[in-house]
Amino acid sequence: MLASAALIPEVEEYNRYLYLVNHGQYDSAEAIELRSKLEKVLEKSQFNLADMLIRKHKALVLSS
Repeated sequence: MLASAALIPEVEEYNRYLYLVNHGQYDSAEAIELRSKLEKVLEKSQFNLADMLIRKHKALVLSS
């Protein structure tokens, strides 16, 4: 399972970002770029989760 996780670009970017932060390169151009990408992924994930919860709630309301 770890091998397949390494193929996900977001996981590799997150690992690289953690490496940079842990080595004192929080403000480097690469870290800033990765942080921006990861924030966008997080926003999209939160939106998808909210959308799923709204749809589930609507389905429950309609079925009752």
